[in-house]
Amino acid sequence: MNKRIAFLLSLCWVVCCSYAQNSFSKHEVRQTMRRVADWQIAHMKEVTYDPLNWVNATFYLGLSKWASVAEQENQDDFYFRFSTV
Repeated sequence: MNKRIAFLLSLCWVVCCSYAQNSFSKHEVRQTMRRVADWQIAHMKEVTYDPLNWVNATFYLGLSKWASVAEQENQDDFYFRFSTV
């Protein structure tokens, strides 16, 4: 009986995991990254954190990674220029 329950739970787990795996194209991921970066830049004035707060640090770290992707893929240096101003 216990082996049967364990088998059914394992089977359910495999089925759930296989449905949970969404595959996104590189284009979709890059579009989402661009939208997030653009939204965050547009709303920078609304940020109430200290400029040295970890929240801003994580934004600029992510922005620097995105800037390298944007420049490499689209020759778009806007994000590098924004982050160095």
